Amino acid sequence: YGRFTLKNTSRIASLFGVKVEPQYNAAPSDDILTIIETKKLCVGVTLLNNARYETLQEKSSFQESKRCMVLADGWYKWSSQVNLKAPFLFH
Repeated sequence: YGRFTLKNTSRIASLFGVKVEPQYNAAPSDDILTIIETKKLCVGVTLLNNARYETLQEKSSFQESKRCMVLADGWYKWSSQVNLKAPFLFH
């Protein structure tokens, strides 16, 4: 439930046969590349809408939702120091 990056898109193109633009600051409200399992593995673009695993069962808006895998190669964590609001990239 935070911002993340997806920079290594050439690997995704070779594995799944889809062209994806790199994302350096993807937000939970952005359309992002995900993988879902149906009868076969499907790759598509999904709007996650900031779903949290901890409360997924409690929210009626997610009752018909399916699990998906979000492709990312880094994520941002904000500093927890007082008077300092700075993102740190973990990759």
